[in-house]
Amino acid sequence: HALWTLHELDALPKAILLACLKDAAPTVRCQALRVSETYLGEKSEVTNQVLAMTKDESPKVRHQLAFTLGFVKNAERLQALAAIIAQDSADPWTQIAVLNATGRHAAPLLTNLLADSKTQSTAAQIAFQVKLAGLVGTTASEHELASVLATLLVKRNNESEPWPIASLEAVGQGLFQPVKQSRIFRPIPQVTGKQIRVRQKNHLV
Repeated sequence: HALWTLHELDALPKAILLACLKDAAPTVRCQALRVSETYLGEKSEVTNQVLAMTKDESPKVRHQLAFTLGFVKNAERLQALAAIIAQDSADPWTQIAVLNATGRHAAPLLTNLLADSKTQSTAAQIAFQVKLAGLVGTTASEHELASVLATLLVKRNNESEPWPIASLEAVGQGLFQPVKQSRIFRPIPQVTGKQIRVRQKNHLV
């Protein structure tokens, strides 16, 4: 593939990468997203284009985008991940991709989702939030934990659905996961490159 060849030779013009990110073929856009991971900074044309791809028409592209967003280092990354999960929460592989990209920022992502009632409208969205709550328990700071728990307690009192209680239980389970030094800074398991490629290969456009 010419894109990868230019990338490996460190001779890939930014204009070509940007054009590939906007290509009509979903497969090309996916490959361009993978290549772009080397070029992502806090602010750049490539980063801006990647962040703008949350509404891509291809589920496969959005799936790859979720992994790629793990390399973005600004706050807009969490907004983009929230936009992806709002569309693709029914896909378990995309759930994994979003959780993997969230890293140590599970608490602010969950806070954003809890603030939008539309993100609790389907069983898949609720199931994802419960998983995310478990990640909050293993990664959040004391301040973040206090904020998330307060929000969930309010939701528990105002909602007739059982999901706030399930989320609280998930946070509690995360708190008691074994850690090396501190439960707050427990390392986040990462999906290996080989696993990602296999999942992408089997994922439908």
